[in-house]
Amino acid sequence: WLYKNDGHWLNTKNKSLVSARNPIMVHIIDWKQRDINYKNDAIRIAKELKQQSPRHRVTPSRILRVMGIETTVRFNQHHLPLLVKILPIITETIEQFQKVRIETTISDLVNSNKNAPLWKIQRIAGLKTWTPELLDYAKTIITRKLDFDSAIHSTPVSR
Repeated sequence: WLYKNDGHWLNTKNKSLVSARNPIMVHIIDWKQRDINYKNDAIRIAKELKQQSPRHRVTPSRILRVMGIETTVRFNQHHLPLLVKILPIITETIEQFQKVRIETTISDLVNSNKNAPLWKIQRIAGLKTWTPELLDYAKTIITRKLDFDSAIHSTPVSR
């Protein structure tokens, strides 16, 4: 009723209330300090996530969700330049995480004294196809693991 009959008065009253409230909120938050704190927390959490088992890919969204600030960061990126700059550095690309899965799979197969054919590694690591880079990486890791294991088992133990 008020909007319909006296909209001009209502708008002037509402504008004065909103403008009086917003400037105070802007000055309360120390965005520089918050940015530094968020950056340090993000680095710490990324390290923790990379140590967890079972291992999940470390993405900007996962880090921000664990910190509980995903929405805050998305809406205030312009206030948080350090955090925005560090997130791509501390997170993993899809290829990096595929290499982690390959390495973990090969280690598990070698440690359980099972054969490590490429098709089995591909299946357990959850890879759809082998890219040339991933195939070379897997072969290198297999060779390194087998050489390391044979060196350990062939070395006589001195007593």
